[in-house]
Amino acid sequence: MKNMLANWLDAIRQRLINQRARDALRFALQSAVAAAATYGAVIALGFDEAFMAVVAAVFVVQPSVAGTADRAWNRIFAAALGSAIGLGLMMIAPPDWGTTLALGLAVLAVNAVAAFQADWRYGTIPAAALALGGQSDTLEIAMNRGMALGLGVAIGLAVSVILFPESARGRAARILANAVRATSDRLSRVLRRVQGEAVEENSDPRRTYHQRIDEARGAADSLRGDASRSVLAAVEAVERLHDSVQIIERAVGDEDGPPQGVSDETLERVRSTAGELMTALVEKDADFDAAYDAYEACIEAANTDVDQAGGDGPRPSAFLFGLTELAAAAKQTARTLSELPELETGLKGARALGAEALPRPR
Repeated sequence: MKNMLANWLDAIRQRLINQRARDALRFALQSAVAAAATYGAVIALGFDEAFMAVVAAVFVVQPSVAGTADRAWNRIFAAALGSAIGLGLMMIAPPDWGTTLALGLAVLAVNAVAAFQADWRYGTIPAAALALGGQSDTLEIAMNRGMALGLGVAIGLAVSVILFPESARGRAARILANAVRATSDRLSRVLRRVQGEAVEENSDPRRTYHQRIDEARGAADSLRGDASRSVLAAVEAVERLHDSVQIIERAVGDEDGPPQGVSDETLERVRSTAGELMTALVEKDADFDAAYDAYEACIEAANTDVDQAGGDGPRPSAFLFGLTELAAAAKQTARTLSELPELETGLKGARALGAEALPRPR
């Protein structure tokens, strides 16, 4: 049994590492292709703003199509706002010392808007560039930098859609599965420690969980309508699952051995069935209902042990509550993950990715 659990944990860690490596490689390739393609386009078209175009292309690329599109359209809107503000101020500001005033007012105006829409701080760049450009060539600067920005953003978005594209919906589902695996790893460590095993201190599962949850929320923010709501519901369910593991961990505390009344045999069954339950949440071929029933039977056995031993203190009560909360959270997680929008393939999949690339209503 212990060898099986050890192999299970090793598989979880290896899967997390492999997925992170694939994500890093895909993101690096998309960024590199976007930079090279943009520079080639700038040279071919004879633009003067190669640096701005390449920077726009590289920094607009995000892990998912929806994320890239969200960043791209925000950059375009922010650049238009910043250019309009910078151009207007340069037209009315007096020569020489008026440049200082125009620069200050341009940054003030753009960042006042960015307080409500953080991504729009990018508008500071064209606003400041125009304010510092001088009145004689303001229009030429505005046009050149505007075209360079638009070219870079367009190429970055096109690369995200064409080269190894990933839907924000698919990314969210995969990220949440990794968050569940990290939570499962943490739960296994807690239960192993309760059984008296020497468990090395490791903050990786906790850190991985929080990183994945933040990424899943970011994916939800880049989606719209029902897709966004379904992802957020799944995020909340996984958060509840993680909270239940924290309850178990705090109930156990620093004391050695199982809570009063819980037998070693029952604790071993809890550990085994809890691992199978967590695995069933993220493995498509696993039978979640069977794993859930087996885990619930272990909770009943633990309650019986505590009642018979008279272990009604705060530690066993909190431990049993944590086990029960884990079951409820697992059921909610299974339901919300199953309700995430299906990912289409072929023409329907291409249309779905195209829909993610369109600007989001504000």
